[in-house]
Amino acid sequence: TLTSESDLDLQLFTGDTPLVYWDSDDDAKGLLFGPSEESAEHEGLTMTYSGYSGTDASPGHEFIKLYGSVPSELEVRVFGYESGSAQISLSSGLPDDQVSSEL
Repeated sequence: TLTSESDLDLQLFTGDTPLVYWDSDDDAKGLLFGPSEESAEHEGLTMTYSGYSGTDASPGHEFIKLYGSVPSELEVRVFGYESGSAQISLSSGLPDDQVSSEL
């Protein structure tokens, strides 16, 4: 979950493959990239993204939810369309020693 008063976007990658990612180049977009909530599957993992317009139509208020087994290491990134600060929250059903959260 990302909470910011600035226009920041959550992104999700597995290696160099974008799963949640918007780019003006159609070939570079992730599986999820739209303005409103949407879901997709990747190798048995179901992902739901709030959309870049954010929750309650507030850019900078976004989430990514994952359901199922994670097939490979995932990396969460934040892209800033403008400067600002943010609060990022990560929660998991896994034990703490199985989750890395370097910020």
